[in-house]
Amino acid sequence: MRWGTHHEWTDGRRRSRLLPAGPYKRYHDAGGPESRARPHRGRDRRGPERAADVPAEVTKVLAVAQRPLAAGAFTEPAATASWKTKPSWALIATGDQAINPEVQRFGAKRAGATAVEVDGASHAVAVSRPKDVADLIREAVRATSV
Repeated sequence: MRWGTHHEWTDGRRRSRLLPAGPYKRYHDAGGPESRARPHRGRDRRGPERAADVPAEVTKVLAVAQRPLAAGAFTEPAATASWKTKPSWALIATGDQAINPEVQRFGAKRAGATAVEVDGASHAVAVSRPKDVADLIREAVRATSV
């Protein structure tokens, strides 16, 4: 399996430096479906760039606890795009080094999402800034409750 086209903008720029073109080996279920293939950069490649605003002792636990990403996340088509018919919210972590904040803003704008930016927050924003995440969730619940 090779990836590449799933991770490129129409002008050929890479969407993510975290998912270089394959091939990727399967993990845990060698005979399973393609969605079980898991790109894995190795424990040594995970670290501060994903959780720069989280204490080091916490990032060590996160690094060993995180499972590799399922290839199906990029290869399985979605049946529908809910954001086209339902309200959506987005939290932009401006200090995220795993998913560029500009990419986050692009997705939020495309979805017509109510976007909230958390200044300096890393990719691990739910760990480092749980109040900001919870506030956004509460805002979405209030806005959609009958």
